[in-house]
Amino acid sequence: MQPGKESFVEKRKISRFRLIRRDVEQTKDVKKMLAFFKSAFKTAEENNLALYAGSWSFFFILSAVPLVLLLIMACDALGVNVTFLLEDMPRELSDGLKLIFSVAEEASKGATFILVLTSLYSSTRLFSYMLKDGEMIYGLRRKNGIFRKIVGFMLLFLVFLMFLAAATVLLLGKKISAAIFSGKWGTIAGKLVLNLLVISAVYLIIVTVNLFLCPRRNKAGAVMLGSLLSLAVTVLGSIGFATYLHFFASYTDLYGNLAAIVVLMLWVYITMLGMVSGNALIKILIEKQTVRNTAKECRLPEKSEEGFR
Repeated sequence: MQPGKESFVEKRKISRFRLIRRDVEQTKDVKKMLAFFKSAFKTAEENNLALYAGSWSFFFILSAVPLVLLLIMACDALGVNVTFLLEDMPRELSDGLKLIFSVAEEASKGATFILVLTSLYSSTRLFSYMLKDGEMIYGLRRKNGIFRKIVGFMLLFLVFLMFLAAATVLLLGKKISAAIFSGKWGTIAGKLVLNLLVISAVYLIIVTVNLFLCPRRNKAGAVMLGSLLSLAVTVLGSIGFATYLHFFASYTDLYGNLAAIVVLMLWVYITMLGMVSGNALIKILIEKQTVRNTAKECRLPEKSEEGFR
């Protein structure tokens, strides 16, 4: 065989070998991904995460009116009309929130100091129970119940401040986009910018809540990734649910005047499923990182002994 032909055959062999190696690596990646999802579903089943989502939804509904009452009072003091947040929402999802806002507005007209304290206590219960369930999910308990309630109040205060800041930024962004953008495409661009601001604000709130829910250390990276999953499930679930209600569901014929409340409860449950899914991912990532760190620590003595030899 001539030298040129030999080199050509060798190149073909090398290229085939590279293709086979790439296929093997892709198969390994697929197997790792399937194993990861299998581990995630196993974690969800073992920890009864759907039950936690239902519990959080229940306490969210109980805390919704007190939370909105405090929000309306704070926004009135700042001169911000927070109801503008409901204008661009799908009607199928906003009806229940509008009902809660109307009840809270009526309550805020005759608000007293006792009512404010009661609203604070009722709002804190949601985060206290989320922190308690977070201890069960991660398998690590905090000091005591009083400490958990203090942390729950701190979390409420932080989320409340973040929500106020987000509402103020969104209101300013809406006014600026209305002044800058004009015409059909300008309106679309303005709505796109506002939606990005809303998604960013929601992600920051989810990250804050998950940082408090996770009692483990060295968790920042895992919490960021888990919060992305929570955001994805919440946004995609909300879009899918609103689409289903708009085109396929005849829920008003079945539930009548209660339709808005039923839809709100289902939407809150989807949101809480997103929160729980994110925490399940955070737990898996932290456990994998712990295993890696332990394996590295076990290898260090062997390397040091080989160095002495």
